[in-house]
Amino acid sequence: MYQRDKTENKIIANKNVNNQQIRLGEADMPTIKFSLNEEYYQKLEEMAKQDGISIQDCIRNKLFNLTTIFTPAEAVKRALKQYKPGDSFTLPELYGNEWTIGRGVAGVFGKQFFNYVKDEYPNIIQFEKMVDCGRRAQYKMI
Repeated sequence: MYQRDKTENKIIANKNVNNQQIRLGEADMPTIKFSLNEEYYQKLEEMAKQDGISIQDCIRNKLFNLTTIFTPAEAVKRALKQYKPGDSFTLPELYGNEWTIGRGVAGVFGKQFFNYVKDEYPNIIQFEKMVDCGRRAQYKMI
C-alpha cells in the first residue's frame, strides 16, 4: 500500500504485518499498471525494439512526449557515421560533448546498447572489453 506523506510530500510504502502497518520507507516510484490485448502488446514491443529501449522507456517516452538522443538506435547510427572498421569506441566517446547523462542512467543505456548491438548488429559492432576500471564497455567496428 502506498500513501502520500503530507509533511514531506513523498510517497511512503507501507506493509501490513500481523494487522499492524509497518513503514518501509520512501518508495522509489509509484507503479502504474494497465492491460493490453495481444495485438497492441506486439505493436508496443515492436516500437520499443525499433529504438532498442525497454517497453517501460517506450511508454514513458510516448506518454510524456520525450525525445532523447540516448537510444541504442541513435548510437548505432552515430557509430556507423563516425567510425570505420577496426575503430574502437565507448558510448561517451561516441557522443562527445553531448554525453550529459548521469551515471545510473548511463548504465541502463549502456546495457540497452549492448543487448541491441548483440541482437541487431552482431556483424557490424561488437563488444571488445571493459575499460575505465571496468566501468565502461568498449566496442569495435567490424
